[in-house]
Amino acid sequence: MAGYADKIRKDVARWSQDGLLSGDVAAALLRDIESRYGRGFSFGYVLAMMAALLLCAALLITVAANWEVIPRLGRVAALFALIAGGYVGGAVLKQRGHSEYGEAAWLIAAAAFGGSIALIGQMYHLSGDETQAILVWCGGTMLAAAGLRSPLLTVAAVALATVWLGYPVLQFSIDISHGFLLLIVALWALSMWSGSVAARHMILLALIFYCMLVFIDNGVLALIALAIGSAGVLVAAALRGDAVERLT
Repeated sequence: MAGYADKIRKDVARWSQDGLLSGDVAAALLRDIESRYGRGFSFGYVLAMMAALLLCAALLITVAANWEVIPRLGRVAALFALIAGGYVGGAVLKQRGHSEYGEAAWLIAAAAFGGSIALIGQMYHLSGDETQAILVWCGGTMLAAAGLRSPLLTVAAVALATVWLGYPVLQFSIDISHGFLLLIVALWALSMWSGSVAARHMILLALIFYCMLVFIDNGVLALIALAIGSAGVLVAAALRGDAVERLT
């Protein structure tokens, strides 16, 4: 289906250039195609995302290795150069029509931002724990996603928010931060702004994870609240289906 949508986009652009379609009609057609089919997943897009994720992992592992052979200033400069290069390079790629590679570059820049937080904390022994660093990383990624209107960075921000919520579980404790709900509201608004349907799917999965943690911590009361909330969503979907569909 992605191939069909891409072909239609090219045809609309050609018809508009040849004067067969007015600018308003062409824009309306492109909006309709976008709403129905989105951008889809091409083989090149998948490879670009895999390469970006592997580079992100390599970057974070390198920071975790505490690379003492490189001077402090050199380490910080390298990470800040990656941040600037990733965001500027991604914007250039986007403008030239290479959307998937631009998004991949932005993802690498967001990973470099997280690596910078960890590295500066390492070098200067700053107080605070990992959850605070993850929250700052999430906030920075959200700002970048909002400024660049990036669906992929929105997905990354949702993933970081979920890691922030679940990180205490790795320490064998259930320490639920209910501020996660406020963060989720902000992420939902961000997903509407950036047009990221995948981020909204991840938000719903993250809310299920939150409910699981609340149940483990509070028992049956969490189940009652979840049942009431689910019934409310069901009633809203039955009475105002169109409005709910637009939001979700």
